[in-house]
Amino acid sequence: MAAPFFTLLNATVHYNSEAPAASTAITSLTLSGGSVKATVYVAAGVSGARAVCAQYDGNGRLLGAATRSLTAGQDNGLTFAANAAGATAKIFVLDSSFAPLCTGRGCALK
Repeated sequence: MAAPFFTLLNATVHYNSEAPAASTAITSLTLSGGSVKATVYVAAGVSGARAVCAQYDGNGRLLGAATRSLTAGQDNGLTFAANAAGATAKIFVLDSSFAPLCTGRGCALK
């Protein structure tokens, strides 16, 4: 059997350009004191981003939704009033044409 062409040990990867930029993401989602609290990071260069908080009852029926504008290139702290009849809240992050910018997240309200 022939010897390997090369051996790679303790390698370091160097980029010929800048490291990849951070992506848009929902970094936290909690229920606190009757409020749904979320932190959303929006990647730099994204314009018109908004968060939607949808709240559902125990049967999955939509009870209501609220939106907040987001600022690109930073963490955005958001607070939404929790619906007393709600069972679940879900946060979605959308661009200016209502396309999702990241995977949505949900949390139980009870």
